[in-house]
This record gives sequence, structure tokens and C-alpha cells, in this order.
Amino acid sequence: MIREEDKSIVIVGPWAPAVEGAGGVAAKCAELGKDVTFVCLCHSIYLGTVEEQEKRGHAIVDAIGGKDVIWLNEKDTEIQDTISLRHDLVRVYRKLKADTVITVSDQNPHPDAQGAARASSYAACHASLDMVLPKVRPIHTVQAVYQYPGYAFAMGFKPDVYVDITDVAQKKYEVLTMFAPEKIPEVYNYGALPPPWNRSSPIEQVLSKELWWGMASGVHYSEAFSSFWSSHLGVRAVTIR
Repeated sequence: MIREEDKSIVIVGPWAPAVEGAGGVAAKCAELGKDVTFVCLCHSIYLGTVEEQEKRGHAIVDAIGGKDVIWLNEKDTEIQDTISLRHDLVRVYRKLKADTVITVSDQNPHPDAQGAARASSYAACHASLDMVLPKVRPIHTVQAVYQYPGYAFAMGFKPDVYVDITDVAQKKYEVLTMFAPEKIPEVYNYGALPPPWNRSSPIEQVLSKELWWGMASGVHYSEAFSSFWSSHLGVRAVTIR
């Protein structure tokens, strides 16, 4: 999934740093010395003030090992695949020289997620085109785009890439729970899960999707992704080296 020569990994989410979707990959890449940048398209209307969200976002990214987090100026509940948003993301990809982009799946039924998925994926194609924002240089070719499931986990999401995150599962668990440890498992609604998850340890409760994907791919914990195909973008190597 991430090639040895890839240095810049950009992870896009609609509202907050997408640690739930790609935190394991982010942690593994950070440990390998790669630059991991999270992009949030908007500030959520549900997660506190702008200042609170940005403070929390920086703390989360620092804890997972990321280099930075960037917020764009979209509005919560109004994210759409517009040329304006694509161009904002082209600027980000070119500035960061993004080798790999990881974003939410367009199978996610949430309207904001669908807009984010399409805009961030197609912007990766636009970043390599001379006629798109010709004054924003240098032109840059993103090598691959992968999409994490989000809500699509329960909507028939079919991954074609699995990444073993067993060695960083504890870190992902700690980051996901660092602001709400007293609410586990209630905040994740694990009481509704069938055995063995509703009788499992706290980390297996929080990382229930990763546990499921791990069972599907022969490891303990795994993150799952689908490859985005368009223009020069397609399947790349699946091993993080």
C-alpha cells in the first residue's frame, strides 16, 4: 500500500483527523519516518468551538505520530464534490507533494462523507494536470488513493487492501479513547455487538472493526481499504516497508 520511496502521506476526513479510519497506517508510517498529514474539510457543529476542535485535533495527531493537521473551510452538513473543494485539495497535495492519499469511502452513506470522498479522490487526479491551477506549482503526481470504510463498514464495503496494524493497535486504541476513556464502551455502542465482542477487552471493543478485518485477513488487527481507480491511479503494492 505504501511504497518505500513514498515520503508524504495525506489522510483526509470530513470533520476531524481520520484516526478511526487510518490511524494504524498513520502510526506505522510515522514510525518509518514518513510525513503524515491529516486534512479536515470542516469544523463539526457538534464537537465544540473551533478552538477546542483544533486543540483536540493537534493533540490527536501528535499522539498518533502525525506531522500536522490542516483544516479547510467547508461547512458541516454541506460538503460537496465541488471544483472549489477539489482545487483547495490540489493546493494541499501539491504543497505537501503527497505520494499517497487516504480518504473516506464513497460507499459511506453520509452525504458529507460522499462529497469528501469524491472531491479528495478526484483532486488527486487533478493535482497532476498542468491546466488545473497552472499558477500553483509545482505540478505533482499522487501515486495512489485508498478509501477507508467509515459508516460503509456495515453497508457492504468490500476492501481489496488489508494492512496489519497489530503492532500499533495499542497506540490506536489509546488515541481513540484519549478524550473519552470514562465513556467506553457506551460511546461506541458495543452493547449491541454479538459475542465475543460484547465480552471482550476494552481494546477489542474499541477496535472491533479492526478485529473483524484482522479475522478476514489472517492477523489480529487490520485496517481495510478499497483502491480508487481513475486516470493514472490504481492498485499499488500492499506492504508497508
